[in-house]
Amino acid sequence: MRKFLSVWVVFFTVSGGAQNVQEAFARIMDAQTRQPVSYATIRFKNTNKGLIANEDGSFILPKEFIDEDLTLMISSIGYATQEVRTMDLSYKYTNNIYLSPKIEVLEAVELEFRKRRKVKEADFLSAERIVRQALYAIQWNYSQNPFAYVSYYRDYQIVEGKYVNLNEAIIKTFDEGISWPSSNNKSITSALLYYRLNQEFSTDSLLLRSNYGLDKNMSDKGEVFMATPMKNELEYLKIHNPVRNFDQSTFSFIYKMNEDLIENHQFRMEKLVYRNDELLYEISFVTNNSKSPKFVGIGKIYISKKSFAIHRLDYGVYDKGGHLIDARWTAQPYGTKPEESTLESTDFDANRGNAIFEVSVNYEKRKNIMFPSYITFNNRFEYQIPVALQVTSLTFDNARKAFYVEFDKKIDPISIKRKSNYHFFYRDRKLIVKDVILFRDNTLKIPVVWKTIKNGPDSLDVKDFHYRLKNIKDIYGGTLNETETIIGYQFRELFTQEIIEDEQHPGHLKLIDSDKYLFENEINESPIDSKKYWVNSPLKAN
Repeated sequence: MRKFLSVWVVFFTVSGGAQNVQEAFARIMDAQTRQPVSYATIRFKNTNKGLIANEDGSFILPKEFIDEDLTLMISSIGYATQEVRTMDLSYKYTNNIYLSPKIEVLEAVELEFRKRRKVKEADFLSAERIVRQALYAIQWNYSQNPFAYVSYYRDYQIVEGKYVNLNEAIIKTFDEGISWPSSNNKSITSALLYYRLNQEFSTDSLLLRSNYGLDKNMSDKGEVFMATPMKNELEYLKIHNPVRNFDQSTFSFIYKMNEDLIENHQFRMEKLVYRNDELLYEISFVTNNSKSPKFVGIGKIYISKKSFAIHRLDYGVYDKGGHLIDARWTAQPYGTKPEESTLESTDFDANRGNAIFEVSVNYEKRKNIMFPSYITFNNRFEYQIPVALQVTSLTFDNARKAFYVEFDKKIDPISIKRKSNYHFFYRDRKLIVKDVILFRDNTLKIPVVWKTIKNGPDSLDVKDFHYRLKNIKDIYGGTLNETETIIGYQFRELFTQEIIEDEQHPGHLKLIDSDKYLFENEINESPIDSKKYWVNSPLKAN
């Protein structure tokens, strides 16, 4: 049942100053737990426009919408839909909007089903059979006709708990529709309408231009499959949608969803939940133990009880961390209570610290056809910071019998004193270091004992000299020839703000080149309409 909801407001501050009075800030919360409701859908009533809340439940609403006194329809799987008038939102305070959980008890539904249908327990659908039916139903539940959608897109890294390199854009995507039985026949292209590197957040030019397989790598020792990495994170996001690309290999252990999802996993019915007034099966699944001794895949899928349309798919692959996780589940008929699992946890938040990657795909129904609502994809990576301190040149002054070693940074004088850190050789003879002198702020003078070499300067060949240096530091604390590895998470997120049915690429818009970084692509000249599309930046951490 839909009803108007009173909006709670609390005072808030944002790092860097007060909130912009041109927009209102709100957060969607669970009415019982007071925890954020992630990625809730916010739609303007009687329109096909809206936005998606952030993972922490937050969203920003520009002033233009508030002044028009519109009605927001706020929904999320497992919650009753709520209506909020934009005029009730405050510019000065955080507007906390509370959603009430709405689920159906399986036993009660099963009992009523038996009374009406008079069928045996064996006739009830198992979780696996429901998933199988949902995969087959892709052909009629998703648009086979061309359509377009405008989205707020962002990608960023999280390193040491901080946002880094927040790229934000408004993207228009042209989808030729799903073809059956092969999704390869129809393409997806995108045009860049707006782009910015958000300067309110930290930036790192090296990470911004990092590439998988070079200075940035998956931290899974190559044992988890993801599609070929590329520079353009938006394109990387699109090819990792297992619903849209149901017959193409996407990632471990779903791979080709129409073939490998059921083959590689065990399924368990959890409960029935509502989305608006539609009942959905909530089904959990985990990888078979035989798939990988080191990693486990954990997922949830939400499937319409009526049409078998896939509304949402959440999936992650996690490092077992040396623990033997037993993920054996017994297939249960619909409506029966599942046996207890010995899996340590099938909760995404509980496993997040061990995540190799996580993906969440959400579709919404419009006129009985499912259209993309949002997709988020993040993976853990290891990044090799370039060598902190390096030698740029080595020369030998034969008259003074001294080496001059030049570095690319200023040297810490305290770190140079120990002579045992310097080893110089002429051919196979080791030279004795007499002293180490800071000649310039980035250059050392190192006199050596030269008793064994009697040749004049003209006969010396630089190729005959060899050296080993260690433990020398620059003034910033970097050590000679040592690299530093940092672990971070790369996020890509696309949130639909408008669906336009039966629209194809008009031809005049420049399309995004997947071989280039997003910021290298050309922005289309036509300015975006701020009354229709806007950037929903995450709240900056203090």
